Amino acid sequence: VAHPESIKQGAKDTCVSANVEKTLAMTHPDQYADMAAQLATKGEYTTPDGKTTVKAQRDENGKLADLSDPTKQRSATSEVMQTAITNIAMPPGETYKSYQPGKEPIPDGVIKAEDSGERVQTADGKEKRFEGLPRDAKEDILGKLAPGDGYQSRKVQTAEDLGQAWKDNGGKPPLNVTVRINAEHTGMGQAKDGNAGTHAVTITHMEFGP
Repeated sequence: VAHPESIKQGAKDTCVSANVEKTLAMTHPDQYADMAAQLATKGEYTTPDGKTTVKAQRDENGKLADLSDPTKQRSATSEVMQTAITNIAMPPGETYKSYQPGKEPIPDGVIKAEDSGERVQTADGKEKRFEGLPRDAKEDILGKLAPGDGYQSRKVQTAEDLGQAWKDNGGKPPLNVTVRINAEHTGMGQAKDGNAGTHAVTITHMEFGP
């Protein structure tokens, strides 16, 4: 919590969850620490409204799952937190899980060499490919974790729009933004076949001209 800028998603499609994790660490460090502690010790965490309970990912021996980011950019805390945060937004009956890339069985439609190790476990116990969270999931998750903060979305298309959003945010961080770029080479989201790639980022500083 002293260095929220160190929070990373690593080689996983959890930019939205990393965005939320960083925001919680910056705005509610006490709650962040409590959530991480409960997940690590009790194995679960219930959101402040009492309506959503998420569990920490465990291995077959009941211990916290091993680190799953092959780049080792993610801390052990972020491994636990991002999996739980992702599951806050998962549809009923589906659970997000994160393994080392290449874990068998490989879901249909996934090339082993490109596998991130992320899975969605369905109610019948089968696993399928994780497609990432929708870009509007940030507001939904933050609304459950920090219901009093009043997060809402708006469209930003120009530099002026972004500057106004910063000012309306109180002129201070964090300002959460989903970047959408129509280019295949970005490697973001499903940036394939001409579709736009998306990436969630946290703006922590802004300077106004000239």
